Amino acid sequence: MACGLLIADSGPLIALTRLELLPQLCARFKEVWLPGKVLDEVTRDMRRLDAQVLAAAVEQGLLKCVEVTAEETSAVLRFGLDPGESEAIALACRQPALLLIDERKGRLAAQSLGLAIIGVVGVLIALRAEGAITEAKPYFDRLAGFGYFLSDELVRQALARLGEH
Repeated sequence: MACGLLIADSGPLIALTRLELLPQLCARFKEVWLPGKVLDEVTRDMRRLDAQVLAAAVEQGLLKCVEVTAEETSAVLRFGLDPGESEAIALACRQPALLLIDERKGRLAAQSLGLAIIGVVGVLIALRAEGAITEAKPYFDRLAGFGYFLSDELVRQALARLGEH
């Protein structure tokens, strides 16, 4: 079931790509946008497989790079976020969408602006609920294995919600 528009920040986009879930993410949304600064961040080191996969996804039109003006970004500078997060939030302020963001400070900033947010945990829950993946626990294990921080309590709650332990 395709939902509307998703605007992605770099951290969760890289994580989902490393989990080999980018096709499922793109299938779940009518469009997935990333701001120019996010594209710069996710393709900074083209020796990395995730950077190559994301660059190819942009080339193939699975992901759409959208430029954000300095004027738009200036409205979120007060939060002291990195450039990619700032542009992702600014783009979500311009265009109503679900914002894929995990970093705590960025999530708080987005929520304070009234934006709808989702993180890697929410995506895994949704993919599991829709049958796109059969279990979430192996994905949580892989995230931990490559150093993607999620609190133990958050993972426990998500697995309990899904009936996995």
